Amino acid sequence: MANSYPTRDPIGNYNFAIQIGSIIQGNFKELSGLSASRAVNEYREGHEPNLEPRKLPGLRSLANITLRRGLVDGREIWNWFEKKRTDKDFKQDVDVVVFDDAFEEIARWQLKDAWPVRWSAPGLDATSTALAMEELELAFSQIALAD
Repeated sequence: MANSYPTRDPIGNYNFAIQIGSIIQGNFKELSGLSASRAVNEYREGHEPNLEPRKLPGLRSLANITLRRGLVDGREIWNWFEKKRTDKDFKQDVDVVVFDDAFEEIARWQLKDAWPVRWSAPGLDATSTALAMEELELAFSQIALAD
């Protein structure tokens, strides 16, 4: 019997862009930590004869993401990190966009109300020729996969 499902090649993880609201649109070297999980609530009424509790879906949890990029002369990331949480533009929507090899958009995750949790300066080494990389860790309150 012939397979009636279309075959698709997997997409590489190297063509992506990050759009941070009005702060920055640019390329980062790396994004890590984008994940969601759901808690499992175990429940058992006292009169039930079963030894195993029922498992019910609980709240969804979103992990922080970490962005890495080469240090540039712009101050956009640092200025965002320095904002007060009461500033109207402290929280920004972030889009993570993945492209295929022809730079056609394949997937777009939309992260709502993201804000900087941690910024890290690059490690410096006078004997190295590696790029100076800065890191930015973001928390966010919702995630959606755009249509």
